[in-house]
Amino acid sequence: MRSYLKYLRNRRASDDRGAAIVEFAIAIPLFIALLLVVFDAGLGYSASRTSSSAARSAARVGALAGDARNTDFRILDTLRSDYGNALADGDGLARIIVFRSDPTNANGAPPAGCGEQSIENVCNSYDAAILGSLASETFASVTLPDGSVTCTPSAPDAAWCPLNRRSDAGAFLGVYISSVHDTTTGIDSRVFNLEDRAVFALYFEPL
Repeated sequence: MRSYLKYLRNRRASDDRGAAIVEFAIAIPLFIALLLVVFDAGLGYSASRTSSSAARSAARVGALAGDARNTDFRILDTLRSDYGNALADGDGLARIIVFRSDPTNANGAPPAGCGEQSIENVCNSYDAAILGSLASETFASVTLPDGSVTCTPSAPDAAWCPLNRRSDAGAFLGVYISSVHDTTTGIDSRVFNLEDRAVFALYFEPL
């Protein structure tokens, strides 16, 4: 009888150990998956902070540059410094919009249509691929027959030419950027689509 009771105790202990192993085997993958989701969320938050900071830095540079010919080049160069030569394929910037705004634009959103193309006297819309081949020489100017100087028609910033922005005194310059952040671990198939914008009052040196 005593040996039988010992057998039952040993069997119960063995069953408990087996159940614990099964529970552990079930819990570990769930715990690892949770850690990966938290890791991805942290990276997404970091990317969001980078995007927000980059938009503010670029808008501040553009606003303070006023009507300097290289204003948009300096805006794009600021973003390139923040993102590196990030192109539209994969993580990094997808679209950059430099636009004219005013105090009535409460949320600082870029004007309609600027997400697809530049609009004369309204915005310059850039594909992020421009950061990979950014060169100041492409932001050229030309002298018109009346002696005034404006952007070369083929220049990427010709639609809202920086040289003509003094006529927008009292307006604001905004920078909108959209970027894509792929999940790193693959546990979540979605990507983080980030959008940030910043607007500052245009500043012009006295003539």
